[in-house]
Amino acid sequence: MTKARSVFILILFIGFGPKALAVNAVPWTDSSAFKPEQFELPLVTSTSLFSWPKPSPRFVVLDFWASWCGPCAKSFPFYEQEFEKWKKHGVLFLGINMDSDKALGQTWLKEKASDFPQIFDSKGELKRMFQIQSLPRLVILDHDLKVVKAYRGFYAQSPETLKFVFKELFSETKMKAQPNTK
Repeated sequence: MTKARSVFILILFIGFGPKALAVNAVPWTDSSAFKPEQFELPLVTSTSLFSWPKPSPRFVVLDFWASWCGPCAKSFPFYEQEFEKWKKHGVLFLGINMDSDKALGQTWLKEKASDFPQIFDSKGELKRMFQIQSLPRLVILDHDLKVVKAYRGFYAQSPETLKFVFKELFSETKMKAQPNTK
């Protein structure tokens, strides 16, 4: 990052706060909670269904992607890195494949080697529930499985912005305030 860009971001942040950095944030108006037990969530790489962890995670990061999506491919290594960083803090990363054919997602994942679970939204239920109209899309749920943040796209500034957001949301103070008791 150039010095001028760093100064610009710092001025933007000081003047307008952290929301100024979230240029790809999506407003969320639906206050209903995600109920994973309502869905059959098949894994992309097998015939098994994804088992929702008990107790529920403190936060859930849903990454909606497809094999044909260039920005999805760019975002994938970043999410893998963040998954490794935050999984020990009770944060679940869950990839949601939006391909029309499960085989496309399987082939794509063979090249990417994912460590976090990847499910196939075969019926488009999650796509409808979370109002996904473009990819990639990132949705962050709290411990009650309600949407706290949603982002569309993956841009050059996205890793910087999302690292800041993750740190703010998943900080130790907030983790202690939201016990993992479900």
